[in-house]
Amino acid sequence: MVSWFQLLGGAAVAEFLLLAVVGVSLADPETIAFAGVVAVATAWSTWRRSLLPLLVRALVFADVAIFMTPAAAANLAAREQVGAVLP
Repeated sequence: MVSWFQLLGGAAVAEFLLLAVVGVSLADPETIAFAGVVAVATAWSTWRRSLLPLLVRALVFADVAIFMTPAAAANLAAREQVGAVLP
């Protein structure tokens, strides 16, 4: 049985990997910084269970979702292809 803590940890690792790949492939320092914050918060919550790293990861996830959702909607409205944002 998977616990909520393990599920959140898996989601954090997936978020880190996605942010790191996008940040490196687009050479975007802000995305790389967010990946670093997620990595530190994930390591912190693994080392010592606390509410603060969970809140940090939730804020990073919300920030990414708030900025990416309108961008994705605009791309869909303009009928952009999926690979339009790739270098």
